[in-house]
Amino acid sequence: MRAPTEAFAYRYAAYGDADVLQRHRYPLPAPGPGEVLVEVISTAINHMDSFLRNGEEDTWYDDPWPRASGSDFAGIVRRCGPGVTTMAIGANVVGHTRTGARASHIVLPADQLVAKHRAIEWEVAGGLFLAGATALETLDDFRIGASDTVVISAAAGGVGSIEAQVAKYRGARVIGTCGERNLDQLRQLHITPVKYGEGMAERIQRVAGGPITPYIDNYGKDGREVAEALEVAPERSRSSADRREVELRLLRDDAESVSHAT
Repeated sequence: MRAPTEAFAYRYAAYGDADVLQRHRYPLPAPGPGEVLVEVISTAINHMDSFLRNGEEDTWYDDPWPRASGSDFAGIVRRCGPGVTTMAIGANVVGHTRTGARASHIVLPADQLVAKHRAIEWEVAGGLFLAGATALETLDDFRIGASDTVVISAAAGGVGSIEAQVAKYRGARVIGTCGERNLDQLRQLHITPVKYGEGMAERIQRVAGGPITPYIDNYGKDGREVAEALEVAPERSRSSADRREVELRLLRDDAESVSHAT
């Protein structure tokens, strides 16, 4: 099969909804020293991508236009630049970048990639980075283990679902809050579901039967009030604003942040 000579990426020249994204074509880039060229097989759509695109999140407000989009991807290494020893052509990888993953190909340093496990499907691998790393960061911060009863709001969402499953794997008892349509999804994951709405704190208390350690809010509407009603200590509670800070740290492109994120 003939190798491609052209690549494309979705970029935007003004703030807005998804319809501001336009496909831009350009010559297939060549990797430089320490870099690799990856053919992107799958990529994710995260809340933070939308916030950056519509201007709600202005951390990188001075980025030049047009701007690239997307941080998560999985793909196949197609070329290696000089000095690359950790990756081989043809390797299946999961990677991360501050922006630019929504593309056919991406050039980036090899140290922003890890091997994709063969048991992980492409659709899952392409969405692992930001949601998965955010979930792990939060759980590691709390040192979640078998002695914990954890409440996770929006537990059927991207970050919340991973938090719930990993906390369960670590031996914790997990209670997840969600809407009516996601109750069965949580039950299938062996997470105790509690429906949103008035009286939610009381419903959580009934199923918990003891203290909550900790409360992790991904919903962002009434998290502080619920945590207080559950008598969770402030240092054992995380808000959606805390989650935003975690995500932004994971997207930084200085060397220390990149190494930590990988």
